[in-house]
Amino acid sequence: MNVSRVLPFAIGTLMLMSGCTSHSAPDFPKSWQPMNQLSDQITEIPLIKPHFYEITRLDSTVKGLLERWGETAKMPVIYDHPSDFTLYKKVQNIRTVELRVALDELTNLYSDKEMVFYIQNGVIMAHRKLNGVNNATLSNVRAKK
Repeated sequence: MNVSRVLPFAIGTLMLMSGCTSHSAPDFPKSWQPMNQLSDQITEIPLIKPHFYEITRLDSTVKGLLERWGETAKMPVIYDHPSDFTLYKKVQNIRTVELRVALDELTNLYSDKEMVFYIQNGVIMAHRKLNGVNNATLSNVRAKK
């Protein structure tokens, strides 16, 4: 009998037997529930996740943010201002599914820079606030179009 043939067989048999003597399975956590337990009430599960207009970590300027929103909404952007502006902490509060609402909020946040943002004829517009035109007037113009 050749020992070199028997030794691997003996080691393999011992390893298989040691697996049988392992510890028992741990108890399930208390939050575990059996399958197919139906609840007493209906729970709605949305199949389409809504898109939110908000800033991301990659956004750093107003123009860049508007271009990203325009790409998402499949709208061109006209940024008619000689300067771009950095985003600041208050812009993080913008989170809405309506682009018009997001642009109104952005207008309010950058009103001290005399910037206005709105949608006109399917184009996102960004420019310096015109003299004598306030946000209420722009909102009325936007609502009619």
